[in-house]
Amino acid sequence: MWAVHYESYTEARPHRKDILDAAQQGRVATVGRDAGRAAVVDVARLRHCV
Repeated sequence: MWAVHYESYTEARPHRKDILDAAQQGRVATVGRDAGRAAVVDVARLRHCV
Protein backbone atom coordinates (compact mmCIF):
# COMPACT_ATOMS: atom_id res chain seq x y z
CA MET A 1 0.00 0.00 0.00
CA TRP A 2 1.57 3.28 -1.13
CA ALA A 3 0.78 6.77 0.11
CA VAL A 4 -0.05 9.61 -2.26
CA HIS A 5 1.13 13.06 -1.16
CA TYR A 6 1.37 16.42 -2.85
CA GLU A 7 3.13 19.37 -1.25
CA SER A 8 0.64 21.96 -2.52
CA TYR A 9 -2.83 22.23 -4.00
CA THR A 10 -1.23 23.54 -7.19
CA GLU A 11 0.82 20.35 -7.44
CA ALA A 12 -2.20 18.17 -6.59
CA ARG A 13 -4.70 19.82 -8.96
CA PRO A 14 -3.78 17.82 -12.09
CA HIS A 15 -3.86 14.61 -10.01
CA ARG A 16 -7.37 14.88 -8.52
CA LYS A 17 -8.41 11.54 -10.04
CA ASP A 18 -5.30 9.84 -8.62
CA ILE A 19 -6.07 11.26 -5.17
CA LEU A 20 -9.67 10.03 -5.25
CA ASP A 21 -8.62 6.63 -6.61
CA ALA A 22 -6.04 6.27 -3.83
CA ALA A 23 -8.60 7.11 -1.15
CA GLN A 24 -11.09 4.65 -2.62
CA GLN A 25 -8.42 1.93 -2.57
CA GLY A 26 -7.76 2.60 1.13
CA ARG A 27 -4.45 4.34 0.53
CA VAL A 28 -3.31 7.48 2.31
CA ALA A 29 -3.91 10.58 0.17
CA THR A 30 -2.76 13.96 1.50
CA VAL A 31 -2.32 17.48 0.17
CA GLY A 32 -0.20 20.09 1.90
CA ARG A 33 -1.37 23.69 2.15
CA ASP A 34 0.39 26.48 3.99
CA ALA A 35 1.39 25.01 7.37
CA GLY A 36 -1.20 22.21 7.31
CA ARG A 37 -2.03 19.02 5.53
CA ALA A 38 -5.42 17.71 4.43
CA ALA A 39 -6.32 14.05 4.03
CA VAL A 40 -8.74 12.55 1.53
CA VAL A 41 -10.42 9.38 2.76
CA ASP A 42 -13.15 7.08 1.51
CA VAL A 43 -16.43 7.88 3.27
CA ALA A 44 -17.03 4.24 4.28
CA ARG A 45 -13.68 4.16 6.11
CA LEU A 46 -14.42 7.51 7.72
CA ARG A 47 -17.80 6.29 8.98
CA HIS A 48 -16.19 3.15 10.36
CA CYS A 49 -13.62 5.19 12.31
CA VAL A 50 -16.10 7.76 13.59
